[in-house]
Amino acid sequence: MKERVRRKFEAVRAALAAVPDSYMFAEFQPGSRDPMPDIPEGLRDLLTLADGLRAGWVVVFPYRELDRNQFHLDDADTVQLMGGDRDRWLCFGLVDDFPLVMERPTGAIWWFPELWLEYSFIATRFERLADDVDDFVDRFLLGEGYARLTGSRDWWWDFQRDHGLVAAE
Repeated sequence: MKERVRRKFEAVRAALAAVPDSYMFAEFQPGSRDPMPDIPEGLRDLLTLADGLRAGWVVVFPYRELDRNQFHLDDADTVQLMGGDRDRWLCFGLVDDFPLVMERPTGAIWWFPELWLEYSFIATRFERLADDVDDFVDRFLLGEGYARLTGSRDWWWDFQRDHGLVAAE
């Protein structure tokens, strides 16, 4: 992970620890000590910082829960929408109930942007969201892109605004 993004992440973790009741809108778990050889580098770096997290509507699964959460990619229509090669993808988290997916060969982050649908498996769009995990963390988890990603200005957004991560309205 880029040093600037790592410092930003650690600063947010420290700020969360200083806010009473922050668990109501965000939790960053301690980092994993597992070697994680099967996980692409960018995601491995994130899980080393926080082995699972929740920030508003965004969830990143802990390392030991990644395998059991691949069911999000089991639907044949979903796999076809993703290009037909399920093994190329790793579901590493959720936005609301919609999968966040890493393209293993490139590290790019993809999503199903039709969050208003009842289920992700009826989605008609699958789009690239971020170039890599650093870009995702910097712009969407800890930045202005959160509102675009979730369609929400919630307590997590308010926390980010109050701590200078997003512009005040």
